[in-house]
Amino acid sequence: MRIINGLAPHYYRGEIAGTVLVNGKDNAGREIHEIAGDAGTLFQDPEHQFFTLSVEDELAFGQERRCVSPSGIRTIVLEMIERFSLKKVMHSNIFDLSEGEKQKIALASVISLQPRVIIPDEPSANLDPGATEKLASILADLKQNGITIIIVDHRLCWLSRLIDRVCVLQHDFKL
Repeated sequence: MRIINGLAPHYYRGEIAGTVLVNGKDNAGREIHEIAGDAGTLFQDPEHQFFTLSVEDELAFGQERRCVSPSGIRTIVLEMIERFSLKKVMHSNIFDLSEGEKQKIALASVISLQPRVIIPDEPSANLDPGATEKLASILADLKQNGITIIIVDHRLCWLSRLIDRVCVLQHDFKL
């Protein structure tokens, strides 16, 4: 996950052997912000990726950082509110919401930046079964719209109708 989104080796030090292509572009020599335009990450705990306190401000934040016009930002925010069914919470403080609602807001924020690859890190870890099913439905819709989804998770049952391939990574570390 960290290699695809560029956090390794830019933030988490290490050496990479081989080539990492994201959206057909070699990550070597690209800065994290450039890679982030192609690969969006949804953290296990969505609170770790929030920059603001309100739903609307959070959905606007990435667009503001990209210097999108105020009218363009408003259009994108309203589109994400509609797409992710966030109308009833759009004026809420993020930290007053359920884990499922926080997850949807974080995912909407990522999707609003239009990456071609989404990397959710154990996205169902803090969700109840109903919210997990809703998340699976949202991810299936993204997949149908041509978004590549690389899910890092140890629970696979909720992914059965979504996945095309499973890669099991195992490495024994000796300290």
